[in-house]
Amino acid sequence: MTIGAVFAVRIRYRYGMRFGFSSGRDAMRGARAGGAAVAIALALVASAVPARAATTDVSLVYGISVGGVRIGEVEVNARFDGNGYAVSLSGATRGVSRAVSNATATMSARGIIRNGRVFPAEFQLSMTEGVDGADATMTLRDRAVVDLTVIPGLVPWFDLVPLTMEHVRNIVDPMSAMIAPVRRIEGLTASEACNRTIPVFDGWSRYDVTLGGGEVRTVVGAAGGYSGLVYVCGAGYRPIAGHRSSEAPVVYMEGNSRLQATLMPIEGQLVLIPYELLIGTEIGDLVIRVEQITYAPTQ
Repeated sequence: MTIGAVFAVRIRYRYGMRFGFSSGRDAMRGARAGGAAVAIALALVASAVPARAATTDVSLVYGISVGGVRIGEVEVNARFDGNGYAVSLSGATRGVSRAVSNATATMSARGIIRNGRVFPAEFQLSMTEGVDGADATMTLRDRAVVDLTVIPGLVPWFDLVPLTMEHVRNIVDPMSAMIAPVRRIEGLTASEACNRTIPVFDGWSRYDVTLGGGEVRTVVGAAGGYSGLVYVCGAGYRPIAGHRSSEAPVVYMEGNSRLQATLMPIEGQLVLIPYELLIGTEIGDLVIRVEQITYAPTQ
């Protein structure tokens, strides 16, 4: 939906201390990892309705820009097979100024859509930014984390909002949050596409992303791009736990009124995925937009 919930286009916005737990046990462990604007973006979409029982393989290339300057790209590959899904992401950003760092990230997730809800089963993340890195492996059952390994480890900041076991239940991972099932495509309204709250846990922090309002538009893409209807949704970010409450970027993002997710349908499926994600920053809008989309032949 970076893209993604933990992609390291960090734009020097560090969303503070992230806090996880050592899975399989009740003990809690923490992890320090800078969050990213794209991390919030990735989480800008998730939902609750069954997908079609067809098989669809799709590949997408997203361009990333800040203030109109291209800084990187992300490739997303997704398969929808019956009620199952598998999504993977790889991306990189290039440091074009002190505000944008060189970063790479890979993420993957798989799960099912059941009874109108997305149920992740596995999530993996690996990212680097300069000499820093972060890794997470998460196993989920019934939308609750049952096993988790995160690196780096705990840094007990004084303003850390504690993460409890309750915070890792009834959640989706950032990659699964890209999948927004809908009840229909024909005649779908903006409110049906947009109105939802997405509870996200990325391995370190727990936050809600809210979508609302919205309008239906038609876009015309370049050769190889997407042309058709899109659903433009207003968005909001609310940190819940695992973050540093006094850190300026957290406060900024919570009060940021310039957050937007634009969704597009996937052929043969009752799901939407991100077409464009927009986050207002102090150095210009961070925009992640589909540039190419390719469907594999139906088997």
